[in-house]
This record gives sequence, structure tokens and C-alpha cells, in this order.
Amino acid sequence: MSSHTAPQQKPILYAYFRSSCSWRVRIALAVKGIEYELRPVQIVQGEQRKDEYLALNPGGKVPTLVIPPESGSNHPPVAIHQSTAILEYLEEAYPDHTPMLPKTPVDRARVRAIMGLVAEDIQPLQNLSILQHFHDRPEDKAQWIEQYVGKGLEAVETILKNTAGTYAFGDTVSMADALIIPQCHSARRFNLDMNRFPTILRVEAAASALPSFQAASYQAQPDCPEELR
Repeated sequence: MSSHTAPQQKPILYAYFRSSCSWRVRIALAVKGIEYELRPVQIVQGEQRKDEYLALNPGGKVPTLVIPPESGSNHPPVAIHQSTAILEYLEEAYPDHTPMLPKTPVDRARVRAIMGLVAEDIQPLQNLSILQHFHDRPEDKAQWIEQYVGKGLEAVETILKNTAGTYAFGDTVSMADALIIPQCHSARRFNLDMNRFPTILRVEAAASALPSFQAASYQAQPDCPEELR
């Protein structure tokens, strides 16, 4: 750990076991071998809307990573919101830990482009706040999922045909894998046929076999109900 950038105390992760955004951050923490304190937020019960949590994250979403002050500092802890911002912070603050971005600017941009497809074009359109409007229109919901999740994954599949090795970008785990694996789970929850994405499935299988990804999976989280493990 680089003492001049990373805190000496453990960061605190506020997360929900099945949240794909929380899952991304858990993957990065596990890949990098960063110890942290987990504080589950039960979003189904509305804990993310309580004043105590909103003081940390005014958007009322998960995850939130709270960074303790450096040793000897008088500065208060800092709360970071948005999963991709947290991933970028971990990459910069822990330079001596396993990197999750390639070395060259162009390759970093290519990984971030894959991340953007998932984080900006797909995942926000499958959120509960969106899908609840289809609660009595299952056919419309299925069409929505196909239009935005299915078509979005088609774009990811096309890109991965050119970038993937063992993992999404070559033979080294990257932030792209941290976003793709949770998205695969979400797609299956919506009954999307994943067999049409063979490259994504191959990358998912390789990454999911890694101990770090297994430790970060939703089934391994303490707030995951037994019936879902």
C-alpha cells in the first residue's frame, strides 16, 4: 500500500448484496486485496432513504465507500459515491495493488468504453425505479429489457470479439470484467437468453472461476439470504 495516498485504516463499504453496482466495487476490492469493513444497506427495506445514509450519499443509492483520513490527519472521512468513481479511486489510491486498467492511454480508454456501455447505457435502464412502472405490463417490460439490456449486451459482445483474451480485455482482469460479470447475473434475472453472447459467456466463466470474483459474488455476502446462496 502506498502510504502517501491510501488510508491506513480500512475503508468502509456500504452495499447491498444483489446490487450490481455494489458487486463491481467488491470485485475490485477483492482483486486488489484491499481489506475493508462491510456495512450492508437493506435497500428493499428502504434503509438507503434514511437520514443517516442520505448524509453519506444524498442520492440514496448504493454503493458508498467511506475513506478514513490518513494517519495523523485532522480531515474528516470522505464518502465516495458511484461505483465507477470508486473503482477509479481504488486504482489511483492503491498503486501497489493489482492494477485493473491497462498501461497505455488508448487501452485504458478502450476498457473505460466497455465500462461505459454497461454503467451508462445498460444498467441504469434496468433499475427498480424504472421497471416498477411496468409492474402490471409484463410484455412491455420484456420488450424494454430486450431493447436496452439485450441490445446493449449485443454491443458489448461485438466489442469483446476484438478485445477479449481470457478476460474482457486481453489476458488480465480489468475493470471491464468487474462490470460485465454482475451484468450477466442481472440479465439472467430478467430471463434474457445469454447463449447469443458466447464471448461474454466465455469471459464470465473465466472470471467467475477466480477466487477474488467468488469472494465478491452476491452469494458470498453476509446479507444474502440463505435461500439465494
